[in-house]
Amino acid sequence: MSHLREQLSQVADVYVAGDWHADTKWARRALESISGEDCQVLLHVGDFGYFPNHTHGAQYLREVSALAVRSGIQILVTPGNHSDYASLNAGLALSGGEPFEAAPNVHLLPRGWRWTMSGRSFVSLGGAVSVDQRQRLEGVSWWPEEVITREEAEAVAAAGAADVLITHDTPLRDSTPEVALARLDPRWDLPTWLQDASTHSAELVQVARDGVKPKLHFHGHWHIPTSLQSDDDSAIISLGMNGQRFNLVSLDLDALAWTEHHVHSWDAS
Repeated sequence: MSHLREQLSQVADVYVAGDWHADTKWARRALESISGEDCQVLLHVGDFGYFPNHTHGAQYLREVSALAVRSGIQILVTPGNHSDYASLNAGLALSGGEPFEAAPNVHLLPRGWRWTMSGRSFVSLGGAVSVDQRQRLEGVSWWPEEVITREEAEAVAAAGAADVLITHDTPLRDSTPEVALARLDPRWDLPTWLQDASTHSAELVQVARDGVKPKLHFHGHWHIPTSLQSDDDSAIISLGMNGQRFNLVSLDLDALAWTEHHVHSWDAS
């Protein structure tokens, strides 16, 4: 058992965060808001903002790491689409299939990584399609490696059930109604090939979800703060982004229940 996996097995106090997009001010407020809440682990659903070769990205990572160390919080990031995948994949390759510690107390998770906390099982499947990639530069602000592969999704499904699934993208069939509408919003003005790529990504998340059968499924990506409770007592939770409500929730591992944790907005005093 890896040192991190062994350490996580004893964790009881957990929070889950939505997209931060390398927003240092928001990340500071979020972390400071839980530093006195006995938080041991913060699960991040992606678009954390891992750009270690950019001046702002490197400073952001240093500050988030320092805050996490000071508060005794381990941050586990399920990578989204807005991250430097060249640096991320290089780090994961060196870690040998285990999480890559990008900075002290900040770990980036490989796709399909599984672990337990207080007897509850978790699985992470990062990745999504950047629907704004036409405004970005390949290899500089977006990377083709951001997309989930069918092999990755099927491997997660084949590995079986887990209590909690963390993805960046939404599943296609089981998304909340609000997210389903947002995906098809004509204001995106997406060309057919990009709409198809986005739909395919959601289909692969659905493949993974069908195999994992989670009681709780957290995701970000669409910046739609909402949730849906199913008749079988399972829930899918779409977290808001930096600056939005519902960006941070506490997770009760005993009850497998979640509660919104308020983070003051940018304009708060």
